Amino acid sequence: MRAAGHTLIEMVLSMFMVAVILSACAVLLVTQQNNSEKPRAAMAAEEDVLHVVRTLQQDLEETDVQSIRSFPAGSDTAAGLSLESPRTLSGSTVRDAQVGGPSGSLDVGVFGVVRWHKFVYYHLVS
Repeated sequence: MRAAGHTLIEMVLSMFMVAVILSACAVLLVTQQNNSEKPRAAMAAEEDVLHVVRTLQQDLEETDVQSIRSFPAGSDTAAGLSLESPRTLSGSTVRDAQVGGPSGSLDVGVFGVVRWHKFVYYHLVS
């Protein structure tokens, strides 16, 4: 049994081993963080697209079919779609009845007839 402390070479080797282990842990953490950011960004973009699709689908379901107009792409305008919308933002008009929805209130008259009062224009951004 030794009564003396560690030699210099033992100290250098143990410090080297600690440095290798710490650097391996740091590389693993950085790699994992970079790999987890990519799916998060893709999921956020997919969520935005799904929201747009749901809104467009809801507007198409609620619109008067005769009011749908398509606009082909021109020299100064992008391709688009215009339709009448029965939805308004809360508090913008007086209503006989309100049917709540995700994008505002649906204007319904006394006899259950939808009131059309604004056009919505969807266009493609290039």
